[in-house]
Amino acid sequence: MTDSKKQILDVALTLFLKKSYKEVSIQEIADIVGMTKGAFYYHFKSKEELFSEIVNRYSIMTQMDFSKIKTDSLHEFVHSYFNGIANSQIRTSAIDSNQSDINYYFLTFEALKRLPDFREKMWNHEQKELDFWINAISNARKKGEIKSVLNDKQIAEVFIYTGDGIGMRKIFQGRSDEVQKAILELWNEFYKVLKA
Repeated sequence: MTDSKKQILDVALTLFLKKSYKEVSIQEIADIVGMTKGAFYYHFKSKEELFSEIVNRYSIMTQMDFSKIKTDSLHEFVHSYFNGIANSQIRTSAIDSNQSDINYYFLTFEALKRLPDFREKMWNHEQKELDFWINAISNARKKGEIKSVLNDKQIAEVFIYTGDGIGMRKIFQGRSDEVQKAILELWNEFYKVLKA
């Protein structure tokens, strides 16, 4: 990838996380990068193509590599998974993190609307994520690490959906700095319940 193309991607990502998709113009991106619109079009045919590349390149959903998560125990899996998510989140220093987090959700919804294959990519990612959780939970149950009347899929869904829900609520409340601590506290307590 050329330096100019990378600059365009970085600037556009920052702008999309500051504003909405509609508010960002090609001219604004070109001005900040220090190039003409013609030079922009050398790299991207349209704003839609640029947006598609940004979503595919930077989406948290497409970045998580589940094979790197430790699965020797559920406790280890939970913490390894949590650290993987925490380290994969998009952060740019030029933006208030809460605004960036809110706009990440807006960008995701925009991608669902504009990019036909994005919904399928999300669904595939979510299914893969669920399968990894179920596998880790099944292993923990077989080893006697956990006991629960909930089945493995239900336990996996509690972990995943509580993480998603806490994240959205805290971000929408303007308290994105509390997300990680709140998720980990709840997951640790749920893990204790599963061990009982």
